[in-house]
Amino acid sequence: MKRETITAILLLGALDRVLACSGPGAADAIRTSIEIGNYCAFGSIVLTLILIWINRKKRTRTTTIFLSISILLTVIHPGFWLSAVSGDCGMLRFYSSIVITCFIMLILLVTIIMNKRKPAANNK
Repeated sequence: MKRETITAILLLGALDRVLACSGPGAADAIRTSIEIGNYCAFGSIVLTLILIWINRKKRTRTTTIFLSISILLTVIHPGFWLSAVSGDCGMLRFYSSIVITCFIMLILLVTIIMNKRKPAANNK
């Protein structure tokens, strides 16, 4: 093997130990990441249920697509499956849960705004 390849392999192996979560604030960081992930996961379920209710009342192709995206994001939400115990003290779970939940909230807001608009009058 080339020397650069060996160096890269050694650096990647040491990267896990460098990013390890330890120290006096590690337990608090892990607990916070778990709590935020759980709250965001619950919030995404609530937001998706609201989207289902809106889609039931006024079904269009766009709201159905938005609902499908929201259901998919809720199912793969990192608050359900991503571990916070090892590695980066759960920071990936923390930030990705917030981003996914905010994206579902954005989908809900766009759906509400689209449903509030009046349809364009037919000019014949």
